[in-house]
Amino acid sequence: MSSSRLRGLICAIGGCLAWGFSGTCAQFLLASCDMPSLVITTIRTLTAGPILLALCALRGTPANVRGMFGTPRDAFDILFFGLTGIFLAQLTYLETIAYTNAGTATMLGCLSTIMLLVVVCIAHKRAPRAIEVAGIALAIAATWLIATGGDPSTLAISDIGLLMGFGCAATITIYTLQSKPLMAKWGSMQVVAMGMIIGGLMCAAVAIPQWSFPALDLGGWAALAVMVIVGTCMSYSLFFQAILDLPPVEVGMLSVVEPIAATFFSVVWLGTAFTAADYLGFTLMVAMVIIIALAGEGE
Repeated sequence: MSSSRLRGLICAIGGCLAWGFSGTCAQFLLASCDMPSLVITTIRTLTAGPILLALCALRGTPANVRGMFGTPRDAFDILFFGLTGIFLAQLTYLETIAYTNAGTATMLGCLSTIMLLVVVCIAHKRAPRAIEVAGIALAIAATWLIATGGDPSTLAISDIGLLMGFGCAATITIYTLQSKPLMAKWGSMQVVAMGMIIGGLMCAAVAIPQWSFPALDLGGWAALAVMVIVGTCMSYSLFFQAILDLPPVEVGMLSVVEPIAATFFSVVWLGTAFTAADYLGFTLMVAMVIIIALAGEGE
């Protein structure tokens, strides 16, 4: 296995774990602290963006902000990434959590895997390979088991929750495909940092007229801080590095590790008990990760 591929696999899984924990923190802030999703999105993006820019400078690779806006095409690409890849992706994810829960939200987000595969197959005018179909089947089965406990009657999703979930999957698909050339040209952390700032400013413009920041205890502040550092700075940096190192469909397939993280951290934090269906889902998810890794070796 090449070093770049190994790095991509580690970054993809690590980013998903961080994002899954972020989902649990978001559910805590939304449900227990009554913090609006627009407020969470504004704070996490406008805090994480400058932090990532500072990290770029410390690493000796400051963001070429002027270059990113040097031509109309470059300016459109980075603005579109900030709007779709950051603002809408985070907002729809948080709204899905608000109307359902962290596990269901990550499950619906995994529909991006199917969307990615359809786009790639159409672009390359090919049918899905058997290994891709097997990986997707395992991912869907594992996510379904974790989210429902094996009982479809427990997956009660409101219309708005389902709509937001599909929107989340669509935005994940768009930024997974659109971000790769941007990051290849300007650098992954630089692009994520500028996207965070652009997305945060857009979110602030919507949120400020109805701004409502609740009183937080120590646990609430800790959850918010973890969302910024781990669930935003770390997860996005790792995920977009994985996009540079791996094919988009593989990144999309590996992203279904998120439900494991969301479920695990919810159990540890909120005291939810594991079920037999959970353990079966974990087993299928591990099998999927192994299959994806082996499939890449055969390319």
